[in-house]
Amino acid sequence: MRSAKEKQNMQALGVWFLCLTLFLMSPSVGHGRAPDGRIEVVVKDEDNIALRGATVKLFKEQTDKLISQVSADENGFVQFTVDTGRYRICVVSVGYQEQCLDTSVSKNGRELVALSFSLKSSVKVLDDVVIVAQRPTIQAEGNKLILSTENTLSAGNSAMELLKTMPGVSAGQDDEILFRGAPGVQVTINGKMTYLSGKELTEMLNGLHAADIAKIELLSSPSANFDAAGTGGVINIVTKRRQEKGYAVELRSTVSKGRYWMVNDNITGSFKHDKLQVDASFDYNTPHKNTISTSSHIISYGSNDMLLERANEVSFKIKFYTYKIGATWQLAPRHQLSANYHGYTDDFTAPKTSSITMRDRSGTTVESIYSTVNIIEPYYFDAFNAGYQFDIDTLGKKITADVQLISYRNFSNSEMETRRYRKTGNPDGDLDILRSNQPGFIRVSAYKVDALLPYSGVDLKAGLKYAVASNDNNARFDSLLNGQYVEALSLSNNFNYRETISAAYVSASKIWKKTTFNAGLRLEHTDAKSWSVLSSGSNQWNYTRLFPSLSINTEINNDNQIDFSLSRRIERPPYAALNPVRWYNDPYYMFAGNANLQPETSWLYAVTYTLKRKYFFLFNYSARSNYLSRNMIKDTQSEALISQRANFDHFRRLDLNVATTLLPSSWWQMQWSGGINFTTYPVDQHLQADNLSQWAGNLQCINQLKLPGDVNMELAAYWYSRELFGIFQKSSYFYVNAGLAKSFFDKRLGVRITLNDVFFTNNFSAHSLAAITDYRYFDKPDTRRAMFSLTYSLGGKLQSAKERRTEEQDRL
Repeated sequence: MRSAKEKQNMQALGVWFLCLTLFLMSPSVGHGRAPDGRIEVVVKDEDNIALRGATVKLFKEQTDKLISQVSADENGFVQFTVDTGRYRICVVSVGYQEQCLDTSVSKNGRELVALSFSLKSSVKVLDDVVIVAQRPTIQAEGNKLILSTENTLSAGNSAMELLKTMPGVSAGQDDEILFRGAPGVQVTINGKMTYLSGKELTEMLNGLHAADIAKIELLSSPSANFDAAGTGGVINIVTKRRQEKGYAVELRSTVSKGRYWMVNDNITGSFKHDKLQVDASFDYNTPHKNTISTSSHIISYGSNDMLLERANEVSFKIKFYTYKIGATWQLAPRHQLSANYHGYTDDFTAPKTSSITMRDRSGTTVESIYSTVNIIEPYYFDAFNAGYQFDIDTLGKKITADVQLISYRNFSNSEMETRRYRKTGNPDGDLDILRSNQPGFIRVSAYKVDALLPYSGVDLKAGLKYAVASNDNNARFDSLLNGQYVEALSLSNNFNYRETISAAYVSASKIWKKTTFNAGLRLEHTDAKSWSVLSSGSNQWNYTRLFPSLSINTEINNDNQIDFSLSRRIERPPYAALNPVRWYNDPYYMFAGNANLQPETSWLYAVTYTLKRKYFFLFNYSARSNYLSRNMIKDTQSEALISQRANFDHFRRLDLNVATTLLPSSWWQMQWSGGINFTTYPVDQHLQADNLSQWAGNLQCINQLKLPGDVNMELAAYWYSRELFGIFQKSSYFYVNAGLAKSFFDKRLGVRITLNDVFFTNNFSAHSLAAITDYRYFDKPDTRRAMFSLTYSLGGKLQSAKERRTEEQDRL
């Protein structure tokens, strides 16, 4: 419990942040007089599509002094507040010709100057051959690495497959997203939190079609404006957005074949008028998966050591229904309302088989165990968001308010049947049956207010947030005894968790000559409690943390830029990871939660050097405390292995990555990325020392080719070396993807063929480095898949409604 003094300090910090925010929002803050006017800029390409991320520079015309440099938002929009004078506006975007316009602001007061830029693709003429420069796949903005996915063909059908192509991003044994070798990364969509983690996040990303994604951004060291969650940084998925008025309908159908046949059908519609925008979509997806695995470890059996050799097979049968509807209404010139609903139903089943052979030291079979586990787990998710935006004045000041309500339900039922056989092949005892029913209910409500306060020379931001999350999971296990099912009281459990997070932040940015400074401070107070019947007790967490951030971006000249950033982050344990209930694979292997988990914190440092706007060198260092990763313990009675999350004392990792896009010819574009890293952290009872250490590397090469007949082809190769993960050392792996695409009927009909894991080499294998177990595994999922996809567009081009999200759902 906190002392009275700690409570007073927390309250004082909260009051200080509130007062500072209100003070900054007051019209009197800033210069003694308001600027004379503003310059509004809209940037589009030749097809009248907004160019999000285009760099807009504001110069004093007489001196060529850089006053401000801003990236265009999703609408291609940028606004500057300026004093009287003459100015030059220059716009640059990779793959397009630079364009500049001169303008002036008079002394008439609060004058509005509106400029529109239409950038043309870069074109070179050489020996009567016209070479159209393709848009580079990799770009860098500050500490953010950007992968353009608009022309990606070989990454498969989903956002999950696209993420795996990002430099430094990989997937763990259970498709857990790893960023630079560790979990703890936040995945956002259009800058908003996704509210999901683990399997639920994976399924949602599998349900997000790759064709709907414009680019993916890696933020190594996020600013204080972001929620502090995510000790590994932030991965932001930017979906495609269109600005044309009118209606649009898109129909998409995909058939793919791995171990099973799979389909993905989608219909999306959008309507936009002057003041109203409405969009809706329905998606049906069957991302089935099959995994065959082997594993082994030694157990104590009586007075002898026995080797367990296990062969597993699990088939994930999934019917995933996603439905969305959203609307934005420009209520008045300065007032905007928005509302969005996002729901999905995951009809999930996973039949498993497990065959265990127990051998003595001589290799003789002592016993065989056969288990089947039938899992039925329907998931239901509903999220509603309401947002309001008020433009305080015409100089760019605005306030946004958001309310988010989430309901997540999981009705899990399973039955494990186990039969033992003597070495003679005869049954040993009766059939063991263990049934479980584990309904889970998670509810999240989040409320936030943000203010954007640009003043001449300085941009200020401030915000407040309050979120409440609760988790209620009632697990009941029943064993078959003497022909009747009896509750297994030692396994059944009712777990409850409640958490509130209060947050406030302020940040300021300023441009001085060719250098941009950004500094911020975020305050978060967490009050959480968990209690359960199984542990006959409760745990409480009550703490206040400060999360500072700093970035310095400087342009030495047109060919050399350096960016430095640092930030402090936190990773709170996922709700389910705190639940001590068990999930059985077989009698000797299971998964369980850990009620004693502590939040992980980290300092992230990032330096990015850009050479000729083409070659990117990224240096990253992360220092984590209470590192959350996978560990194993033994059940003292049954000798079964229990896989669970645990806190390791610390984690240190140094990364050096290089990325570039090369154009060997007019029809060939190559994206290269690769890196080396060094990781170290302690593991209890390690065989040789307390600390594990490992050098590792990775390399990716994506080739995009323009073939005759206007056919696009892609061939991509990925290699990852051995790497540490929790108590395990993962083995190296390599795989190749390929794809073809062609458009018909003025690009209204798109046809795509993809083959993933051409040589069937993508797998997961690892062995334990801890003394507690010699466990090792080899998993072979059905990653070689062929896919055929058709997309047809009616009417105009689609417009996606803005979704507003918060952070709590990321931990469901």
